[in-house]
Formats: sequence, C-alpha cells, structure tokens
Amino acid sequence: MPSQHGDGWSARWNDHEGKRRRMTFRFKRDAEAYERKMKGEQEEISRGLRGLPPPPKPFESICTYWVENRASQKRSGNHDESIIRAHLRPAFGAFMLHEIGVEQIDKFIVDRSQLAKKTIANHLTLLGAMLNAARDIGWLALVPRIRKPKVRGFGNDFSYLRTDEEVRTFLVAAKDEEPKVFTFYATAIYTGMRAGELAGLHWGDVNFERRLITVQRSFWGPTKAEDVRYVPILDPLLPLLRERRLATSNRLVFPNDAGEMFDRSARIFQALLTV
Repeated sequence: MPSQHGDGWSARWNDHEGKRRRMTFRFKRDAEAYERKMKGEQEEISRGLRGLPPPPKPFESICTYWVENRASQKRSGNHDESIIRAHLRPAFGAFMLHEIGVEQIDKFIVDRSQLAKKTIANHLTLLGAMLNAARDIGWLALVPRIRKPKVRGFGNDFSYLRTDEEVRTFLVAAKDEEPKVFTFYATAIYTGMRAGELAGLHWGDVNFERRLITVQRSFWGPTKAEDVRYVPILDPLLPLLRERRLATSNRLVFPNDAGEMFDRSARIFQALLTV
C-alpha cells in the first residue's frame, strides 16, 4: 500500500532487478493506482509476458536530443534552448529520466515561485514535450502527469478593444499619426492577424478580387503554426488596403522607412501587444 511522504503519497514496488522503486503523487488514489500498475507490470515481466523497461537514461540525454533534433526545426528553437539551459537542466540534470515524477516537478514550481505562472507553465509545457519525445524514442516507459499552475485568461495581461466605440477611438488616434500606421492597425483589427504576420504580408498575398488575404509567413519565417490560412477582407478594410496599394510600390504591404520588413522591436507593434 502507498505510504505518506511529506504532503503526498508514495507508490512503492520492486523492479525486474529486485530494486526498490518509489514514485510520489499528490493524491493517495493516484499512488494506489500507479502502485497496482507497476506491480502488475513487474509480474508480467517475470512471467515473460512483457518486455523489459527501457534502460536508465539521464535527463541530459533528452536535453541534447531536443536541442539537436527538435529545437533546430522550430521558429522558437532559441527560446527552447534558453529554457533548457536556464531552468530545466539545473532542476532535473541530476536525475535519470525515470526518476522525474510529481515530487520533482512540484519542487520545480515552488523553486520558481518568483516567476509569472504563465512563464512556469511554458517551462512545464516544454518539459512535457521533451519527456513525451523520450518515451516515443524508447528512453522512457511512462511520462509523469504534469500539473501546471493555473493561468487565468489573457485578460489579466492584455486590455482588448471590446466595443465599436473603443475600436473607433483607437483608429482615430492611429489616423492622427500617419496613414500607414492607421491602415496597419485597421488591418490588425479587421483580420485578427498577428503583428509578425502583418510585417511579413506581401501584396501578392492580397487578392482584391476574391477579397482574401493569404497568411503564410511571419517576420523572417513561416507563421506561428507553420500553416497557411485565408482571411477575408471585410468591407471597412477594403478601401483602406486599396488606397495603401496605390501609395506604395514595395512588395511589402507595411514596410519600414527603409523599405524593408519591420523587426519585432519596432514601435509600431507595441500597441498590438497591449490591446
């Protein structure tokens, strides 16, 4: 039967080599279920009905694998590497993959209580993806359940334009700045496109006859989801884009003053990050 361990409950069993193993859970029922499962699996192994579990692999192995084979294929690859270097390696680098359980993950959350909950949740999302990859390539038999901190809706961090009057006020302020800025924000509002997608928008993506925008790139790479989608050009936006088309010969719909693509730090994006 599971025994109480701190604020949780520990499932205990002997592995196929006779070594005593333990996994800690927050709730007794989870520990009981896991203990039954592991004892059943060890029984099946001893009777030749189940293969041996994966050989022990250090957490460092999946860190290296992820950086070389997964992060390198992602637009956010540098972000993954930063999280692994600054948070995941220091927290889990001393463990074998099969030793990482609820107890270690809970400690990870507590030790980073000074960070925003959303930041911790992002770190744990990456950890979960890495552990799932370890399981898929045969390095880990079971991925522990990862309970992320509850993150309330985006309303806590952002203030959205909720009414027609708020939209009108915002666009009037933008129009007072300059026509390009006005059209940029109007396109964002009437299409829901992200800032990077607007920066990467080409006139070849804008079909005035079909009244469709093809969204297929963001800044210097593919879109966030790495797919292509089609956004309708609504009535209020159509004349604004036509006027903008006549005002520029650049292939970009919204180039910077040098005629090139805006980067992420451009001031024109700041309003999109706060509304």
